[in-house]
Amino acid sequence: MKIHHLRNATFVIESGENHILTDPMLSGKRELPPFARFRYKSERNPTVSLPDNASRILAKVTHCLITHSQTFGIRALQHTDHLDAPGECFSARQ
Repeated sequence: MKIHHLRNATFVIESGENHILTDPMLSGKRELPPFARFRYKSERNPTVSLPDNASRILAKVTHCLITHSQTFGIRALQHTDHLDAPGECFSARQ
């Protein structure tokens, strides 16, 4: 088994023939609004770029696992640190 940490909760777990992507946050660096506005300094997310080898690792993905991303019927409340729009598109293609 191999585990590739891409960022935050986004991992690819290799187990035999299976490559499982968890919680795909695939937006470019600083493309998403800040998660905190009052308690911490407002900083756009993700705060880091995907690693250079991310496209090679993502090309092998066979399954996607989303641990949680409740919206309560309001898209703006979606947990983008566990599923953002590019991650959603990527997951739908798998």
